[in-house]
Amino acid sequence: MKPIAIVLVALFLALPGAIAQRKQSTTRHNLKIERRLTPMQTIDSVKPIILHVLDNDTLYCLSGFDKPLNSYYETMFFTNKSDKELAGVFITIEYFDRSGRQLNKMTESIRTDIPAGETRQLRWNSWDRQQSFFYIGSRQPRTRATGFDVKCRVDSIEIKRSK
Repeated sequence: MKPIAIVLVALFLALPGAIAQRKQSTTRHNLKIERRLTPMQTIDSVKPIILHVLDNDTLYCLSGFDKPLNSYYETMFFTNKSDKELAGVFITIEYFDRSGRQLNKMTESIRTDIPAGETRQLRWNSWDRQQSFFYIGSRQPRTRATGFDVKCRVDSIEIKRSK
């Protein structure tokens, strides 16, 4: 009779702890979103200085395009040979298959700080969502895939405003 009583007493004592442990909730209830507008900085409310770039302009150079087969991003280097610090770049990329047919054409606006006389790597989301194309200048994939070539040009640049 004693072992049964000890077991019953132990269960009796452990029961409230098990119930309390079961009812513990880690979800935070009654959370509210604070909808408060913050005033814009005066520097952002001023229109940006955007300059269109001519086709024969050599102050802004694109080089080193890359898009391997299994990449969700495309990259390229941008060299700012001007004396102005840039806040953004607008480029157009045309994609062609190996026989010269156009696959796609897109315009990207990339926000990045590029000091005068320096080079930065630009990165944007790839048009190839299924990862079935690769740039012919990138590393060759081990599987069968379609290679493409690109033509890129700088459409315009955004000059950084001084504070």
